[in-house]
Amino acid sequence: MPPYDYAMISRRLFTRFALAAAALSTAVPAYAHRQKISYTDIEWLADSSEIGVTHRIHMHDAVKALVKQGKLDSPTLTDLRSQAILALHLKTQFALYGQDEKRIGLDVLGAEIQGSDIFIFMTGKVDGTPKGLSIFCEILHATYASQRNHVTVNLQGEIHTVTFQAKDPVKTVF
Repeated sequence: MPPYDYAMISRRLFTRFALAAAALSTAVPAYAHRQKISYTDIEWLADSSEIGVTHRIHMHDAVKALVKQGKLDSPTLTDLRSQAILALHLKTQFALYGQDEKRIGLDVLGAEIQGSDIFIFMTGKVDGTPKGLSIFCEILHATYASQRNHVTVNLQGEIHTVTFQAKDPVKTVF
């Protein structure tokens, strides 16, 4: 008789294999879901006495929103006309207010595509260093109820971050 019982080893291996296969077959697949988020950076440009604003938005979200609202005919942001339409749309969805509660006019500087994101650059002329700043931000909220917009403000060495969701009011940063 051999020193090992091969039938017993085979049953043990079969049982372990069957249990492992059962555990793996009952695992629920996980699907990644990209969240609807935009990022805006605001900074003081002391050399030109301006506030610089940079919006970063996922291109798919922006295109889908503009097509749904009838502002774009084709679902693309690679041409200059489409980028200008997006930039002008953002001017209606985003606003800055000074300490005196007057809206700071923002001029579009341009747009740039990096990977799957589009960046929109704006500046606003201000008389002297801002003493207070309030923000209105409804970027893509009309299309996506779950859209969140993170706005980071870096003025006078102070950094503040606020997050906007649909129907949020104007928020005062400082």
